Amino acid sequence: TGLFTFEVDDKIDIPRFADLLKFFRLGVSWGGHESLIVPVEASLAQTPGVNSFDRFSVSPRAIRLHVGLEDPEMLWADLERALNKSVKT
Repeated sequence: TGLFTFEVDDKIDIPRFADLLKFFRLGVSWGGHESLIVPVEASLAQTPGVNSFDRFSVSPRAIRLHVGLEDPEMLWADLERALNKSVKT
């Protein structure tokens, strides 16, 4: 398992990207067996005022992932499919 963050450009519709994922769930608990996603944009919207993302100037275009125990190839394909389908036209 592992935790990492990446940033997407403005062409990606982040809520759509998160909705299209089949094997990542929205959640903030790290270290479990399930793969989770936390779009920083969503965290900033839910927690008005200063939170840790805001305090450390994390981009609202950043997405944090916890990779669980699922098959890595399946997770990679899920991310790739969701990114490709969430490009704004």
